Amino acid sequence: MLRPHSDRLSEIYARWISINGFVDKVLDTTSYDIDCRVEKLESDLSNLKWSDPQKFDLAEYAVAHLKSGYSDLYQKIINLRRDVKSHNENVLRYVLSQCYRLREELGLPDWHGENRAYYSRIVWLVSRKILFNEPNGEPYITFKEAFYFLKWGGADLVITEGKEICEKGLKLIEELIEWEEYQITAIRKRANDLRKQVQKLREEARIKLIDFIRLGALVKGECDVCKEM
Repeated sequence: MLRPHSDRLSEIYARWISINGFVDKVLDTTSYDIDCRVEKLESDLSNLKWSDPQKFDLAEYAVAHLKSGYSDLYQKIINLRRDVKSHNENVLRYVLSQCYRLREELGLPDWHGENRAYYSRIVWLVSRKILFNEPNGEPYITFKEAFYFLKWGGADLVITEGKEICEKGLKLIEELIEWEEYQITAIRKRANDLRKQVQKLREEARIKLIDFIRLGALVKGECDVCKEM
């Protein structure tokens, strides 16, 4: 009776381990998730604050087996989820702090209106320049149909009727590259360390929860379902 139960659990664990629900995606300032509206980043940070590292997107009986049969692995997953959550919160707070500073300096709406700026995109591209020397070339100002554009690597950063605002944007980008290199590099290093830990834990979970069972072992621990078998 436990053989079909074990095989079913192995399938459930295999799907779970392969998605971000196992451990959240690790962010850094070059993640594509960063290139979005400030209000979206604020919402992401708010949601992250309320997320529970102990709440798994798994059937209740699968969690019961994980807790009772693989307690060391269960605790490792929770601890790493907490570390990733804390790191991601720090990344979002840092990006938002830079966006707020840029918005205060430039005084333009974020992402909408005829006169507008893409604040998180500026932070994102500055980070990519510091870490990967991308995009090629330097930011530049161009003029088209009564508006000045501050662009970089083909992307719009500022669109405004006043050239002086684009010039101020250029200066702010130079300051970010000079002043924020240490912080951006440190965030990236921490993110890479966590990504390695996530990959290592995925492999451990895959061996214990999938490979051993597929080779004939029965799932460890117990749940309300198998207690009745």
